[in-house]
Amino acid sequence: MIRKELLWFFGTLSLSLLFHLFLDGFDSFTADSTLDINIHDTYFVISDIIFFTVLSALLFFFVYLLRMLCSNFKNLYANFVFIIACALIVLILTSSISLIQSMSNVFDASTLNVQTHSLRSTIGNALILINALLVLFASFVGFKTGWNYKQNKHSP
Repeated sequence: MIRKELLWFFGTLSLSLLFHLFLDGFDSFTADSTLDINIHDTYFVISDIIFFTVLSALLFFFVYLLRMLCSNFKNLYANFVFIIACALIVLILTSSISLIQSMSNVFDASTLNVQTHSLRSTIGNALILINALLVLFASFVGFKTGWNYKQNKHSP
């Protein structure tokens, strides 16, 4: 059982590395590499390690979500990896929320038009809602994991 779980874990990790390699190339494995994204008038520069972390967390989240749902919450290792991936996504979303709120506070509301300020507020509220739903779902998975473990421990 442990060998199968290690194969799934390292398979997902290697898939994440392949996606990262496909999206960013071989230069992304240097220490000071960055990912540059140009969207309209804004130029985003993101560290490759942050991009890889977000990509890996999302990939682990979806792979282990499917594994967990297919096993009906009975695979202890899949549940734990899913909860860890969910916690990492919650941390990423929390930092995104604080970044969006700080961007709203830096600029004076009079210099921003009302639509931009409203859009940032809406995006921040949506991320808070998604964050709360992820925490609730991770709590539910933890409850189901404990319930299944308790039932398996007492059954002969």
